Amino acid sequence: MNTMSPSDIEVLLHCYYSPEPHERLEAPAVRDAIDRFLAAGLIAPNADAERTWRVTKRGEAHVRQLCALPLPEPAWVDAHGEVIRDPWLGGAP
Repeated sequence: MNTMSPSDIEVLLHCYYSPEPHERLEAPAVRDAIDRFLAAGLIAPNADAERTWRVTKRGEAHVRQLCALPLPEPAWVDAHGEVIRDPWLGGAP
């Protein structure tokens, strides 16, 4: 698993913060995400309740990574994909 969809991220976060079954547990995208996360070791079955999962230490580390991502910076980009730096803006794009 190299990338995650917004739905995947929502499923992982649900496993992180909620002791309840996922509201869309029967949706194929949610089931697929759970299966992939189990295989990748990001979540494990919750022993306290059926049809619920908890994040593992690896899953918790990934949630922390997601939360630590900075917001994207706006930039001017020319037709060749080069970021245009403006000295009037202190060298920032």
